[in-house]
Parts: sequence; structure tokens; C-alpha cells
Amino acid sequence: MLRRLHPALLDSCHRLLGPRPVYFIGSTRRDGTPHLCAATNVTAISSSPTLVTVALWPEWETRDNILRHRRLSISLATSDQVPAVMVAGHRYTGRSLPPQSDKFSAAGLTPLLTEPDYPAGVADCIAVLLCDVLKVLDDLGDHDVLVTRVRSAWADSTCFSQDLVLDVNRRNPLLQITGQRFAAAQPTT
Repeated sequence: MLRRLHPALLDSCHRLLGPRPVYFIGSTRRDGTPHLCAATNVTAISSSPTLVTVALWPEWETRDNILRHRRLSISLATSDQVPAVMVAGHRYTGRSLPPQSDKFSAAGLTPLLTEPDYPAGVADCIAVLLCDVLKVLDDLGDHDVLVTRVRSAWADSTCFSQDLVLDVNRRNPLLQITGQRFAAAQPTT
């Protein structure tokens, strides 16, 4: 039975929209080296053209990198990549990493360099999108929302149909329930 939640819980009700897929967000640091973070606030908002929003904390290095270069990569994480997500999302998960760490190496991930001047995606993932930032909405809440346009995409063809429908019987995307609680996408019968 549904019941109305207490107003004090409204700042937590985003959890009611989960679990949500986990993504690695790639950016390029000022010195040209690749950088990663983990995020779940990623949503397709248009099919033609393909537009995707990404919401990031304004204090994160990733946000600054993306706004400086106006480009990012979005890589769909899989259920076997929880340890890598914990490293890439080290501030959120409470892990300690030295400043300017190479998160690809620290997380055991392989960079996918596909196009000049675009951030590396994660070769170990099942799909990677390269995106250009079209608009930044920085006055809506505690996250900045980046509206991006997909420039190009890569996918593991063994996991997708010809029309790009994921077969979760082959590889399971990682889903975040909340914090450090995760699940895997499973097929239904």
C-alpha cells in the first residue's frame, strides 16, 4: 500500500527513481591527462538528435574539466565493475586517492581513445558515448546539469541487437540502489 511520505524525506525521494545505471564519466584534465568519475545522474532527453543530460556536483574536478573542454565520455558500467566504480567515485564512496591520481590505472580500467581532442571512454564497458556540451544549467539545485549532444558511440556488438537493444543475458549493467549498495540488471521472464 502506498502512503504519503513525510515532507522531511523529500530531499531523499530521488532514491525512489532507482536503482539507476552507473556510468563512468570521462574528462580531460588541464594537463591533458584522462580523468574519470562515477555517476548515476545520466538521462537521455532526446532521440533526434540524441541529447543526454549529466548532473554533477559543482565541486568535482570532472565538472571543471568538462566545462573547460566542453567534451566528455559516458561509459556504461557492468555488474563486475563495482571495485572500479568505488575507485572512480572515491570522494562519494569515502575512498582515499592521492591528488591527480590516474583513476584508470587505480581502478584497473583500460582507456578507450577514439577521437582526437575527446576524453577517453572505458574500453572495459559495454557502451561508450562521446558528447559535446550544449548547455549548462547551474541554478536549479545542488548539481549542475550538462545538456550534451552525442557525437559518436561505441558498443560491444556481442551485447546489443542490430537496433541497439541490450541483451542482459550477455552482460549485466551495474545499477546503484544508493550509496555503496548496488544491483545488476537481470532479464525478466
